[in-house]
Amino acid sequence: MAHDSIKTTESTRSFTETVDALEAVLKDKGLIIIAKVDHAAAAEKADLTLSPTTLFIFGNPKAGTPIMQANPLAGLDLPMKMLVTEQDGKVLVTYRSPEALVDSWNLSPVPAPIPNMIGALSAIANAAAGR
Repeated sequence: MAHDSIKTTESTRSFTETVDALEAVLKDKGLIIIAKVDHAAAAEKADLTLSPTTLFIFGNPKAGTPIMQANPLAGLDLPMKMLVTEQDGKVLVTYRSPEALVDSWNLSPVPAPIPNMIGALSAIANAAAGR
């Protein structure tokens, strides 16, 4: 599968609005939010500075399980993640394409959830970004 592994969408919203929108979209889609990591807050606690950066770790066992059944090591990349960052005045929503799982873990045949995940993650990133 030919692809760019990292997908980024520029948000039309502020950082906080984008984070809030991403959380709402994930919940609306029925995805399980496993963790929400505020990297900037963690950096501040260590007396360091980092531009606003929040990572969401989320998933759906009905999608992830067939992938891990095809290759259990794919669990190193699952559940899925999306990162919201603010860089040079731009707010970005970034994630690793599910197609990368196919390449990284030699998933052949391609597990059934992958094509749906490709479209779903793109739609989630666009919705969070206000696009």
